[in-house]
Amino acid sequence: MDMPRKVKFLGRLVGLVLGAAVGLLWMSSLTVYEVAVRPPDFAVGLVVTMAAGFAVGSFIDHLRWLSVTDPLTGLFNRRIFLPSVERAIVAQNPVGSQLALVFFDIDSFKEFNDLYGHLFGDKLLCAFAKILTDNTRSADVVVRWGGEEFAVLLKATTDEGAQAFAERIRETVAAIDVAKLAQVPVCHRPFTVSAGVVTLESPGLADLRRVRDLARELTGAADAAMYRAKTRGNSVMASTLDPNQ
Repeated sequence: MDMPRKVKFLGRLVGLVLGAAVGLLWMSSLTVYEVAVRPPDFAVGLVVTMAAGFAVGSFIDHLRWLSVTDPLTGLFNRRIFLPSVERAIVAQNPVGSQLALVFFDIDSFKEFNDLYGHLFGDKLLCAFAKILTDNTRSADVVVRWGGEEFAVLLKATTDEGAQAFAERIRETVAAIDVAKLAQVPVCHRPFTVSAGVVTLESPGLADLRRVRDLARELTGAADAAMYRAKTRGNSVMASTLDPNQ
């Protein structure tokens, strides 16, 4: 999973600018004679301040990266999801393409933990995270929503495409050999997931000031659809949302 460019480089860029500013401020304190007589010292001083700024910026970038990443699965966490949905709505609005949210919940996850321990539960979460990343595009956004719940933002995707994606994930998960993963002779409990799918019905949003509210409505609708699917067990529930209602 690649770090978003804004998260990856903003701190370093700011650090370089601040380092250069400190170097130029230091230069302004020198006399013309000092600059003329000691040009190597001036150059070294400017490079050192810029390098220090870059190092500080890199550390800030690293902290920002940790704040939006799930340490177990390596996926993004929920902090990055709503802003990503908002940006996708704005980006899709003028061109008229669709987008969809898919929420997943691992069925009977607590029972797996009780049977085989929390380390196995961690393996299950990581295995599912890999299935999601292997079946999504670089433009899509995959996050661990919390606990055994995951969320996916599918850009330029129709309702049929989103439901097909959810079914494909469900079938891939069902094919996993749980006994092999748990390193036990036999396991009678299958690995299944429930999914909720919500598609933005009409791409044209009349009032762009509603973007934040619409992103939350979409997220809430996908979460609710997932819980309806979970009551049925190992199923997919889908719905659509009109942004102008």
